[in-house]
Amino acid sequence: MATVPYWVQAITAAAALLGPLVAYAVAHKNIETTLRVARRQTTSALNVASKQVHANVVSANRQKWIDALRDDLAAFITESSTARARVASGRISASELHEIAKPMILLYNRLRLRLNPGEEDHREVIETVKLILQDIRASNVADLEERVAVLGQTILKREWTRVKQGD
Repeated sequence: MATVPYWVQAITAAAALLGPLVAYAVAHKNIETTLRVARRQTTSALNVASKQVHANVVSANRQKWIDALRDDLAAFITESSTARARVASGRISASELHEIAKPMILLYNRLRLRLNPGEEDHREVIETVKLILQDIRASNVADLEERVAVLGQTILKREWTRVKQGD
């Protein structure tokens, strides 16, 4: 039987020992890279999900605000029209006028708290509603009621657009 030279045996032994070590090092590096990529993807997915949840919550709350504002504006205009008709129909006592004004005052306060006085059209709604409350007998109350409706439509349209955009 032929003997294998010593240096071939040494190379074979070194390859047998180093082969698994190199394979381990390469596998370890691949695992580290895979974990790093997975962490980045997880972080990115969590950020996107968090932003989406926030946008959904804001949109849902804005939609509730829009619905409540629409209800309050419609109720105020209805109460004002009813009060205006009662006043125009004839004599009405001060206590009756006070009773008629109670729901209007409640709605005025709800509108004041719901609207942002820092925005021009919001401020105009508050001021116009206040004018109606100050003198329901004024000849221009119907025009003021219409002004409240038009301003309200403008505000509601703008806010609805923001809801649709997910803003």
